[in-house]
Amino acid sequence: MLNKFMCGVLLLWNMGAFAAQLPQPMVESVNQQVIGVLETHQKALKTHPQYIEEAIRQYFIPHVDTMGMSRSVLGRQAWQAATDADKNAFTKEFTQLVLRTYAAPLANFQGDKVEFQPFKASPTPQFSQVHSTIIRPNGQRIPITYHLVLLNNTEWKIYDLSVDGISLLNSFRNQFSQALRQNNLKFIIDQLHQRNAKALS
Repeated sequence: MLNKFMCGVLLLWNMGAFAAQLPQPMVESVNQQVIGVLETHQKALKTHPQYIEEAIRQYFIPHVDTMGMSRSVLGRQAWQAATDADKNAFTKEFTQLVLRTYAAPLANFQGDKVEFQPFKASPTPQFSQVHSTIIRPNGQRIPITYHLVLLNNTEWKIYDLSVDGISLLNSFRNQFSQALRQNNLKFIIDQLHQRNAKALS
């Protein structure tokens, strides 16, 4: 009985320790992995953008709350009215849009460096921010803030990215809010699919 009790205590302790892990090491690791690919293929990035997209798909996208972002950009009313099939279809196409948006400026990578500021705990345990700065070879400094949410009390996911104070999530939300006033969700999904397919061709 005592052994079972101790195993239970250790299991709960391990779960708590995992949930309490800070998000910054994950964000730093993702950046290092993506930059490693960019450095390896730097001379070919503009002519072979697939190197960038593959790196983002492999290292960045798994740590993004794509479903949560999709729900947020569509808004509560549109999301609740959507069928499960439409939710999944939109999330799939929206994820590709996030990938393309994140990848576009990386084609101009020239050995940029990333500095991370010391981590500061959020007063709201479920949410956190990781602050970094991209340093270009010409000395230009671009502030990047990662906004994260703790899902199921076990895993940190990125739900927004602010570049020089401009929120990617808010930009998408404004874009799709306007689109929904003019068209239905199925039309928007179809248009998004066509744009993503065109970008891949």
